[in-house]
Amino acid sequence: MGKFIKKSIKRNKIYKTMNSDGKETIKKYMTEWEEKGKIIKIPFVELSIKLRDEHKLNFEPKQFVIINHTPYSEEEKNHIYEWASKYQENGNIQWKLLQVKLETKFGKFRARNELKNIWNVKKDNLRLKVAILKRKMIKMKTIKIITLYLSPIFIIKLSESLYGLLINFFLLIKILKQKYYNPIPIGYPDRNSQLEKHVCIIFVINTK
Repeated sequence: MGKFIKKSIKRNKIYKTMNSDGKETIKKYMTEWEEKGKIIKIPFVELSIKLRDEHKLNFEPKQFVIINHTPYSEEEKNHIYEWASKYQENGNIQWKLLQVKLETKFGKFRARNELKNIWNVKKDNLRLKVAILKRKMIKMKTIKIITLYLSPIFIIKLSESLYGLLINFFLLIKILKQKYYNPIPIGYPDRNSQLEKHVCIIFVINTK
């Protein structure tokens, strides 16, 4: 017996319950916008009031907003990463404000949950890469690892000059080896890697 796959169409409450009178009110309201030549600041608030007063239809203003669920471009994702990294330092990412900024810049109104998910996936990927690197180093020999890294929650983006200073710092540590305390930088992201200039620094202390 074959399987029947039911195709579901996402429709909001307005689509299901709006009557013909309500639809006419919306059309009239849109015509008023055109005649004024200027869209008011809170159009959906006024529209919901009109529908309630004239037709006893109760809708929240946010129900009129069409959320864009198309795939995110790399430019959009990078904008989210940059914004979230900046506000994460203060412990409070303003997702509502980011939602508005994205709509202004890219012309797409995105769901806040989607923005959070994209940022959380990025954090998890970075955390996983750090964990894999640590496991590889532990298997190579008996060492104690001190990790001075910016977890996916805290990210520093280096400028060109700071990136050069970091490389020189690694070289200096390698030259100044000591007998009992020997910190050796075991790696840092390649300049052309996907992480770009997001840095994870790991130092190794010999336990012998």
